[in-house]
Amino acid sequence: MGYYTHISTCFSLDYDGCIPKKAKEYASKSEQRELKHMFDDMSNGKGFFVGSKGSLFNWGYVGNYTEIEPFVEMLKNFLEEIRGFYTEGFLDFDQALVFYEPEQSEQATAYEIKPKDGLSENKLIIEKHNCPFAWMQM
Repeated sequence: MGYYTHISTCFSLDYDGCIPKKAKEYASKSEQRELKHMFDDMSNGKGFFVGSKGSLFNWGYVGNYTEIEPFVEMLKNFLEEIRGFYTEGFLDFDQALVFYEPEQSEQATAYEIKPKDGLSENKLIIEKHNCPFAWMQM
């Protein structure tokens, strides 16, 4: 018997430079199935959507007994590492969102990965927010 989990993540990221190589590196060292899938997709250019002002990486997964905290922590580490290749730090609007909802829950949870106080030198924090909805209850 399974225990499904929904994961959806979105953040600003251009598919160029070090992204394919770093994502492949993270996929190979990730022990979690969901992380391997995300970084494999990222390394192959899947999930990137280009607009006139930049790109978004948007990815989702229906997992089974997913442990979300290690997922979010590894994503934070990846973002800290690659951001140093592009700018001197994070701007106050740089953030990644990870939505998570386990089976039979009353609400979804959002994890926000962002700079602590506006402009930051490649260091991010994780904030957990309870959402006022659950996808499976709609």
